[in-house]
Amino acid sequence: MIIVTIISFGTLAALYKAFTIDLAFSRRQKSSLLLLLMGGVLFLIVTRSPGSSVISLIGTGSIWFGVFALAFTHYIIGSVVSLLFAKYRRQIVFGTFVILILTSFYSVFNGLRLPMVKEIHLAIAKLPGKLNGFTIAQLSDLHLGGMAKPKWLEQVVKKVNAIHPHLVVITGDLIEGYGWQGNGKPYAQALKKLKSIYGVYAVSGNHDFFEGGKYFFGITKEVGITLLNNRTITVAGGIQLAGVCDPYGKSHHRQGPDIDKALKNIDPSLPVIFLSHRPEYFRAASRYGIDLQLSGHTHAGQITPIDLIIKLLYHHPYGLYREGDSYIYTSCGTSVMGVPMRLFSRNEIVKIVLTRQKLERKNIKK
Repeated sequence: MIIVTIISFGTLAALYKAFTIDLAFSRRQKSSLLLLLMGGVLFLIVTRSPGSSVISLIGTGSIWFGVFALAFTHYIIGSVVSLLFAKYRRQIVFGTFVILILTSFYSVFNGLRLPMVKEIHLAIAKLPGKLNGFTIAQLSDLHLGGMAKPKWLEQVVKKVNAIHPHLVVITGDLIEGYGWQGNGKPYAQALKKLKSIYGVYAVSGNHDFFEGGKYFFGITKEVGITLLNNRTITVAGGIQLAGVCDPYGKSHHRQGPDIDKALKNIDPSLPVIFLSHRPEYFRAASRYGIDLQLSGHTHAGQITPIDLIIKLLYHHPYGLYREGDSYIYTSCGTSVMGVPMRLFSRNEIVKIVLTRQKLERKNIKK
């Protein structure tokens, strides 16, 4: 706790200096800024104290990393605005600092909320008539063992079961990997309660291979989750479900991705749903005639400016896209990774409803 306190107040001093350097703040204004910062630090320390109800949810160091990221963005914007309106520079900087405090607290609150259910309807011409309305629940980036604890997972499972899905898919990073203590029983018990007509399927993510992947393969085997390791299977008598391994597996002497192996034997007359933790395989997979790819990995950046960087790095960073006759949905994740904060996105469970009818397509990016 002493180390956390020192780091937190060191961070406070750095942020305070960054925002007040070269500004002739009055003593009252400086006191107000310090009180705002100290209030935030004290809140984080209290929530990390023994007996706190949220001790397992909030990582003080991670939050301060997130605050630094937000502070950088706010500082740049505030500096530009203050150059344009130099007469009101002190007021602009002070206002920017207040906004930083508010967005930081909101990001923590939003990042730790239970995931919402996001519903998407997709028309697939090849879908057999008997499967009209086929429902898939997508979970992605749960990072179990990190911020996601067993009680949180139990609530997520209840929300998935309330969808009454025909199929549940997990598109990578089921476990956190780092810091996993091997005590997967509470998580396994919760995952066993997932209900779907045609089972639960998953592909690996990069975090699943930390510590060699032994915990990931152990918990999926115990729960009965079917792994799609570079292969295709047929479910419900009319939907082909394919998946590839994450490339990070190669560094741990596991299988890497092999799209050709996974898709070369598909039946072009039946719909193909392709699971890949990383969205960047979409264009290669679409050449095989897949109808829908489900991915994760990006977390939509979670906070600014990381979300902007994600948009620069990925062609399909978050949301539903269409290229030719193929769709991809990149989830922002069911949980958070590293920093327990979200600003412009929300933890989500994705409900995908497949239909033969032509629907008005909204929120599809091309």
